[in-house]
Amino acid sequence: MYSDRALVIGAGFAGLLAARVLSESYGDVVLVERDQITADTEHRAGIPQAHHPHALLARGADVLEALFPRLGAELEDAGAIRADVGSDFMSRAPAGWAPRDHIGLSVLSMTRVTIERIIRRRVLTLPNVSLVDGVTIDGLLHDRGTVTGVHGRALGRGDGEPFTDYADLVVDTSGRNSKLVSWLAELGVHCPAPMIVNGHLAYTSRLYHVNHDLKLDWKTAYEITHAPTAKRGGAVSSVDGGLWFVTLFGAGGDVAPTDEDGFLSYATTLECQDIAEIIKTATPASKIYRVGNLRSRWNRFHKVPNWPRGLLALGDSVASLNPVYGHGMTLAALNCAELQSLLEEHDLAKEPLVFQRAVAKAARIPWTSATTTDLGWSTRNIPLSTRFMQWYARRLFEAIPGNRRVYRSFIRVSQMVDHPATLFRPASCGKCWQSRFSPVCALGPKNGDRHIPRPRVGDHVGRSTGTTPRPAVPHREQRVGLVDHPLARLHVGVRVGRDVRQLHDLARTSEQPVVDGPVGLGQRLAVLRGRKHRDERPARVQHRLREHRVRAVRQARNTDDSAGPSTGLGHRGADHPVDLGLQLGGQAAMSGDGELRRHLCRICGRRSGSGRHVQIRGREADNGSQSRRLPRFSSTTDR
Repeated sequence: MYSDRALVIGAGFAGLLAARVLSESYGDVVLVERDQITADTEHRAGIPQAHHPHALLARGADVLEALFPRLGAELEDAGAIRADVGSDFMSRAPAGWAPRDHIGLSVLSMTRVTIERIIRRRVLTLPNVSLVDGVTIDGLLHDRGTVTGVHGRALGRGDGEPFTDYADLVVDTSGRNSKLVSWLAELGVHCPAPMIVNGHLAYTSRLYHVNHDLKLDWKTAYEITHAPTAKRGGAVSSVDGGLWFVTLFGAGGDVAPTDEDGFLSYATTLECQDIAEIIKTATPASKIYRVGNLRSRWNRFHKVPNWPRGLLALGDSVASLNPVYGHGMTLAALNCAELQSLLEEHDLAKEPLVFQRAVAKAARIPWTSATTTDLGWSTRNIPLSTRFMQWYARRLFEAIPGNRRVYRSFIRVSQMVDHPATLFRPASCGKCWQSRFSPVCALGPKNGDRHIPRPRVGDHVGRSTGTTPRPAVPHREQRVGLVDHPLARLHVGVRVGRDVRQLHDLARTSEQPVVDGPVGLGQRLAVLRGRKHRDERPARVQHRLREHRVRAVRQARNTDDSAGPSTGLGHRGADHPVDLGLQLGGQAAMSGDGELRRHLCRICGRRSGSGRHVQIRGREADNGSQSRRLPRFSSTTDR
């Protein structure tokens, strides 16, 4: 059943989708647009962001296909590039290259101009939809708490000729520059202060003609920024048939220049060298455009108790997110899908808060995702929950290289197909926790590491730890042998320290005597491995302490410590990383025996080459009514 008339402020992406949905429930739908446009208009003053890439996530594409059947095929005919987000994307996380594997989620890559033009054509062909362009809206008409229309100026028709139009329902889709808050204040309706998070990001973009001499095996390549170390990033995607859209990101005060040489020089600092190669060899198709001060803003209209009847707001008018993360178009599509669903059950002109609460619910997840990342560049205090999310995001990015399962889960969440809670499933949490103790975790790219091989489809790509790339799918022995960094040596010590503790736990329950006499690190590990007193050690201990761990410790101790002072872990004037790891590993495996903890720390904290020896002798300890034999550690020198 049709209502009388609906008016949509703004004929951009969100406004066109809203008009399409409202055409099913209202007899007359009017689009009011500030710019003068036609069905085939491309660039216009109202969307300066059209000079930069726009992402339509997989979930947003599904919503558009439901609203406009066969829209995907029409976009492909217009030059849009369909790509699988796994096999056709080459992505670089701060810890290394992500694996390239078929995921089954496809997205369309095109310019904002192309998708908006095709949707505008479809909407304007609807018999009950009309367009009024060249009109600037200055405020709302109201009557006893109900919005009845709009007033403004028709700038394209004379010198500011007054414009007035009436409607049963007014929908504001005028974008991030919306003046709805001030319009409501004129009506005596006061909104809560908006939540604003400055992303400290800027991006610079340019279009290039495709250079077919470059044999590239991807359709989109990107390198992300991530606080606090990865300040530079970039992306390049194939759009509109024969164009490349190149964008360079800057965070934490880093901004890509807009001149030719500076643009190229900035690109050469990235790990993804294909971006610089395209800038060098391809022919430019546009000027260089830059936008900065990117921020996210959320107007919490759902918390306004006296929200006027006959008024709705959606899209960027409510929640405008940092465009770097590509949520905007998808969130507007989700708002319109919710509008379509609620119109079947409610008269939203009389119950507008029902819709505003649904818009707020849809915005909560993308808002949290975007602002959690942006707050990583902030210097002010942030909530504990946000700090935890940032910590887990770092662990997640460390686990992505070389782990298809974690990367697949991450992609499905980033495409808004799955809920973020799926990233906290035991399998994903386990991989993230393992990455925390990986020999190459948290190292990130080195300043001189600029020649990392590009991953190919099907490769199992790992993290890079230096100028020499890691082998694909390394065996455990190979991974332990990567001790060219103090953190890796610390990791070796942690692992062996845990095994030391496990040995002592087994020695407590066994009746075998404990070795007496001074032993150094090599002798102590030989005893643990079973070379000496083999018959006095439980068989389970011999199985747990493998040969490659002893080799790893020896290699770690013999490795040059030139990188130590920069990290504070490798300098021989302080505790050696292996010894420090032994201490941490022993402490992590302990539970409750304070004296044993102190003695083990004294052993594990010794510096290499200090000349000190440790005696291991047995003692009796009274624990309740039971008497058992415990290993005791003491130094022959003064403590």
